[in-house]
Amino acid sequence: MLPLPRTEILVWKSPSDPACLKAQLPAFLSHHSDTIEGWVLEKLWASALKLPLKGESAGEWTNWWMTVVTRQVVSFWRSKQGQALEKEIEWPDQRAMGDDDSPGADSVGEDLDVDALAVSLDYRAAIDAALLGLNETHRAIVEAAYFEDRPSKDVGAEFGETHDNVDQIKKRFREALRAELIARGIWES
Repeated sequence: MLPLPRTEILVWKSPSDPACLKAQLPAFLSHHSDTIEGWVLEKLWASALKLPLKGESAGEWTNWWMTVVTRQVVSFWRSKQGQALEKEIEWPDQRAMGDDDSPGADSVGEDLDVDALAVSLDYRAAIDAALLGLNETHRAIVEAAYFEDRPSKDVGAEFGETHDNVDQIKKRFREALRAELIARGIWES
């Protein structure tokens, strides 16, 4: 076999079908093959142009190509872009299940837990009822201290109260909330 010049070797073995790249991907990420292919081929060609090939055999290029593809795919998964893609999940209507390519079941979302939803609504109603038992200033103090997660000292300074008084208001609110939760059957006494 006649030695091939370097450029002919590059053209001879450059894949028009990126099957060698797709073979390196796990099945659940195959829908990202175009993105990964672009990233890997960009890196691959940049290093191929610097390659000191002697041009004596096509096998030299083939071995280099397969080694670099494997290593660049691994590098892609270590990159920020690869880490982000790995965390993505296809939407159910984009996922093919079975031979007829029908959309798959929704495994992305969570089942609606009606009981948990009802309890959370009861909690919210109990909180609202406990807040209604406070005057406007005390309600604002509780909202700043609990819902904005601010220290008693800062809340007291804002409302002209001592931090001890803010703590006492928070304690009365907790007692009222506990009483509401017990009355609604959400909390056991």
